[in-house]
Amino acid sequence: HHAIPTLTRVVSETPERIVYAPEETDAEPIEELWERAAKRTAREVARAHTEGVALVRLMTDKPVAISISSDWHVSTSSACDLAGLRAYAEAIRDTPGAYAIAVGDLADNAIKWTKQMRDIPDEWRLVSHLLTTFGLKMLGITSGNHDDWTKAFAGIDALRWIAEKGRIHFAPDELVYIIELVDPASQETTARYVVATRHRYYRHSNLNPTHACFRWLEDRVGQWPKAEDGGTLIPDILAIGHNHVACVEERTTPNGPIWGARMGAWQVTSTHGRAGGWRRSPPTAPTFILYPHRSKPVIGFADYRQALSFLAVERQVKAA
Repeated sequence: HHAIPTLTRVVSETPERIVYAPEETDAEPIEELWERAAKRTAREVARAHTEGVALVRLMTDKPVAISISSDWHVSTSSACDLAGLRAYAEAIRDTPGAYAIAVGDLADNAIKWTKQMRDIPDEWRLVSHLLTTFGLKMLGITSGNHDDWTKAFAGIDALRWIAEKGRIHFAPDELVYIIELVDPASQETTARYVVATRHRYYRHSNLNPTHACFRWLEDRVGQWPKAEDGGTLIPDILAIGHNHVACVEERTTPNGPIWGARMGAWQVTSTHGRAGGWRRSPPTAPTFILYPHRSKPVIGFADYRQALSFLAVERQVKAA
């Protein structure tokens, strides 16, 4: 038999009855709780302001290519173009001056469907292998909703762990790159470009795929990273994945030409896509040519193969 605790705390009272309960002696005092929560949330605020930005310095006096892909949906059983993914990684690795950025849903990670959960460890092994195939050419990655399922269900942030193991900068959902081209001889920064990437954005339009890119640009006015002189760095390129659509568009703005890009998907089809009637878009990996001294405007290509061929010619011209 348990001893009856001392019942002195009035829970509720009316003229007809009074309900007593034990004193809440084991409850954490509110001030201690507040202090503990304030320290934790301050760390999270600082992290949110810093991990979503990466400074990349490329030592070059020649044009470079930044290739952006998303929605690999690496799988051991569904319709994923693994051969195409490997060819893409090897092409970036083997092309001088070419670099890559990955923007979420790298693994199919179908933790929602029990019969496919057995594939998940192998999927993450394949993702790790692909990232290794890029060599030192992968500049950074963000997570997507598929990558986050293991985090949501089991607290395991597999993509962050793989990125840290491969010494690749990682941020959840969104990552803005400040890319500086630095002359190897003089160590002078000759050009600065801003490439903003997100896995998805809430203002997507099925009729106009790049709509989300330019609405994101407008929504963040005044909130883009600051330059050393205090001015705002306006993105040259905004790239968003998730919807499995492939589209590249250049728009003229008061700040100069700005590119919007959607990346297509390496998942050829899926049960969800077929059932919903979603369009099939090829895995284009839009790729952009950046020039030292901004001697030419940014040139965008819908498909990485065209861009890498163009880059090789431009670098030969520079060498000549």
